[in-house]
Amino acid sequence: MLKRVICATLLLAAFAYADSGDSKVGEVMSVTGDAVIKRKGEWVQPKIGEQIRTIDTIETDKNSRLVARFADGTEVTIGANSSVNVRDFVAEGENQKADLSFTKGAFKVVTGKIGKIAPQNFSLRTSTATIGVRGTTIHGIIGSTGDKIMCASGTINVKGSSGNTVEVEAGKASNISPSGVAGAAYEANFADFPLYNPWTENPLYIAFIVLAVIFIAVDAAIILYIVRVRARRKKA
Repeated sequence: MLKRVICATLLLAAFAYADSGDSKVGEVMSVTGDAVIKRKGEWVQPKIGEQIRTIDTIETDKNSRLVARFADGTEVTIGANSSVNVRDFVAEGENQKADLSFTKGAFKVVTGKIGKIAPQNFSLRTSTATIGVRGTTIHGIIGSTGDKIMCASGTINVKGSSGNTVEVEAGKASNISPSGVAGAAYEANFADFPLYNPWTENPLYIAFIVLAVIFIAVDAAIILYIVRVRARRKKA
């Protein structure tokens, strides 16, 4: 009888834990410098492979960076002195959704499956705006004088907390005032976003790399052909 009571208690505890929203939704892919995961009053020092759960808040110190990958393939990077709160994340079933809140610093989000098949359920938040996505890459800066949101690929909708919404296409950005007014989209200055890497995100840079590799390969093939021809002539 006692064993049954203990087993039942353990099962109830397990169900309660599962229903608490404290479920694994991703993991840490890389961490540089000092970072911490705040979870139900506890502070966890993240390492590669560390689980990320709903309700977690991830924070970095100066000269630090952390990359997390969520269950649907969404990749989130936060820079130095930055913070993100996992408000909600469901990667399976009919009610797939993501809700991430950035409270300070710099961030980059590359959306995964949810952003592609259920973009209406994928939300990124700051204190001044909510960002809706359509299969895209987003960069953001949270500042004391307002936020800057940039779309590196795809399209996003930036809704200021005051109520206005601005569509931002790839290569453009919007500034959100402290009062929550989203400014008109403008050509982004990529230097304003410290996590932006033109060698991996800018199509022109990528095309340049591809062409450079092709030219190097062709030059190497020509040189090898010349060397072989000369070697044959010497033998002859």
